[in-house]
Amino acid sequence: LDVDCYNPSNDYPSVDCLGPPTCNAEGKCEVECGSSMCPAGLERVQCDVEPCNARVACIGGPVCVNDYCGGCKRIYFDTAGFQTCKDDGIHNSKTPQEALDDAKALWTSFGLTTYDYGFAKSCFCTEEFRQPLVARVEDGALSKVTTQYGEDVSDDVKASVLTVESLFDLIQAQIDDSAASISVRYHELYGYPKYIFVDEREMVADDEATYDVRFLVPVTKLRNEHAVKKKQWADTQIGRYTYSFVQSCECAHDGVPYDVTVRDGVVISATPDSAVSVSSSKTATLQLQPSYFPTLDDLFGKIEQAMNDGSVFLGVTYDADYGYPKGVSISDSEVIADGAYNVAATLKQFPVPENGRDKDTLEEASDEDDPSGAGAAQSKCLLLLAAVTFLVSHFV
Repeated sequence: LDVDCYNPSNDYPSVDCLGPPTCNAEGKCEVECGSSMCPAGLERVQCDVEPCNARVACIGGPVCVNDYCGGCKRIYFDTAGFQTCKDDGIHNSKTPQEALDDAKALWTSFGLTTYDYGFAKSCFCTEEFRQPLVARVEDGALSKVTTQYGEDVSDDVKASVLTVESLFDLIQAQIDDSAASISVRYHELYGYPKYIFVDEREMVADDEATYDVRFLVPVTKLRNEHAVKKKQWADTQIGRYTYSFVQSCECAHDGVPYDVTVRDGVVISATPDSAVSVSSSKTATLQLQPSYFPTLDDLFGKIEQAMNDGSVFLGVTYDADYGYPKGVSISDSEVIADGAYNVAATLKQFPVPENGRDKDTLEEASDEDDPSGAGAAQSKCLLLLAAVTFLVSHFV
């Protein structure tokens, strides 16, 4: 039976060519050279996951062999080498070319020409080419590459990094050249290749390579959202206000909410929230100069600088009513704790610019006071939300 030739415990000599293993008239396995790894009438398909890693549809033996011919299938063998089960369920009937065309069309539909992403390559090459990297593409061209810690890399390493468009070209070339094995997983939302495995020639050692896009941040989309929210905040014409500032850091004021008062674009005072109990010994360390604290407009500037600098991590949540940044998380290192800037802001009071009203009258931005200190907890939630927003956009 031909299926016995797929049993990894059966060792038999074969010629170095592309073709499916078959059982000849003498009961011996051989490779029928051709243009495909699949038997006549069956086309190799692209699977979302390796069939042997998907949910088991039949009870099999300890050895599982992937079968991509005509569907995403698997063959099970027991310890004696006998076939115990074959799963013929087709989980993804797209051919590699159909999967590529659909993913490329999806990616193109978003018009993402500027983006940051994490890139890693596994190959028979030196370690500097295998390390996780962070790259930026601007207007479709690679503009910056660093290590995951923000360190510079050599020109040769930079040249080895592939953009999303180049990864699509790589997949197309392997399909056209009938690579012995190619496995691709595409991002469900944006369509870019998340993972690529390529084995150009089955009987040649050390030519396998994997390409892994570990995360991708569509900077074009972030810039557009940022511009909309910045205009929304500017349209409120609020220049005199008080807001709650909370910073997450390895510092004495970690998690302590401050009431920051801004007048005409300048911070004039900043004091710890009176609703939060602080020990007398710690009070002195919490007295920071007003110049330490940003205005809400300054936060917009920090976000813009992070986008321009290609920061590794950038997570932002904006207030739905006024547009200002409620949560900001920025880091120049893939290790988030290193040099990270994590703050939460909540607008508390501001003048109401209406005719006939006292210019200095303050209106509560929230529905009620927060004597319990729950606002501090809410601010921490905003920081977490900004981080989660980042993780979803990068890794999902």
